[in-house]
Amino acid sequence: MKVHGQDKSGSKSTLSGGERSFAGVSLLLSLWPSLCCPVKVLDEFDVFMDNLNRKHIIGHLLEFFRRNRFQAILITPLNTEDLFGDSCDVVVLERPERGRE
Repeated sequence: MKVHGQDKSGSKSTLSGGERSFAGVSLLLSLWPSLCCPVKVLDEFDVFMDNLNRKHIIGHLLEFFRRNRFQAILITPLNTEDLFGDSCDVVVLERPERGRE
């Protein structure tokens, strides 16, 4: 692979955590049409991404799901403002209370 538009080849260890997450989601998008599964789940797919890449990949995911009529569950510990839309239901869970019996 080329890293940062350079001619030199690199490995995934040269990428930041957010870049690896972005590359992972891109790989999933390319493979998903061949996977037979009614609902797909991504858990904390964006945890290492910066806000710009996160917003960009969420846009790609939502458009991909809409265009291909896929259902997905996206689980994130981060804010959900980029997920609100006509074709998306957002459920925000309350923080668990620790120390209660």
